[in-house]
Amino acid sequence: MTAMPSRRRYPTDLTDAQWQLLEPLLMPNTGPGRPTTLDLREIVNALLYLKQAGCAWRLLPHDFPNWTTVRYYFDKWTLDGTWEALNTALREQVRRRAERNPHPSAAIVDSQTVKTVEASRHRGWDGHKHLVGRKRHVLVDTQGCLLGLLVLAADISDQAGALLLLTLCAASLPRVLKLWADHAYRGIVEPAQALYGLAVEIVSRPPASQGFRVQPKRWLVERSLSWFSRGRRLKLDYERHPAYSETWIYVASIHRMLKHLAPDPSVPQPYQRAKAA
Repeated sequence: MTAMPSRRRYPTDLTDAQWQLLEPLLMPNTGPGRPTTLDLREIVNALLYLKQAGCAWRLLPHDFPNWTTVRYYFDKWTLDGTWEALNTALREQVRRRAERNPHPSAAIVDSQTVKTVEASRHRGWDGHKHLVGRKRHVLVDTQGCLLGLLVLAADISDQAGALLLLTLCAASLPRVLKLWADHAYRGIVEPAQALYGLAVEIVSRPPASQGFRVQPKRWLVERSLSWFSRGRRLKLDYERHPAYSETWIYVASIHRMLKHLAPDPSVPQPYQRAKAA
């Protein structure tokens, strides 16, 4: 196990216990070629710092590896599917710890529209949110862990985005038979049943309700979107291509699950903070 770097620790750095969970999944390629001499733990720490601080690549602090090296691994792990593999492996660990089947049988779908910067490609106008940007279509299990993800232009409807997402995830989620969604997804009930054998339940607000009310099952995916958006890098979409936008969401999901599996003992848990106050 790689030792903790000698530099001063950032709040986003992995603990030894968290890196112990991640290191076996990030073992360098043992095939032909010169083995890497880089500390992959520091590469991950740099990416977690960028995710949380929201700074530009060139503003990465100098006590991390050079920003071009960090960007190389960010791109490499995006293109070879490493981020999805890490997310899947950690999600299965989270489910096993909760004494659940590692492969879920139910899911919740929702979307989130965010603004993009001027240099971004593949963006559109969301008439409901009245902004130009991209839409994050996410699929989570009943614990809020990320099952699938697709970032598209914001002018693509929730229904079209959900069907595309289900098409991408169908092979990897064979046990999922139940899907919860809000009223914006009413149009996918019959196609999802016919194509994927999914029973889609539309969860809507009671007609006479006023103000904010927690909706059954739907709150789980809304909570997950809130978790992911805590990183400043995810408040806006800075990426030129949607694939890299998806990567930052995977980074946020992986970071959250690592903190769930191996909490940092130096950080008080929410209920501990409330009790201390």
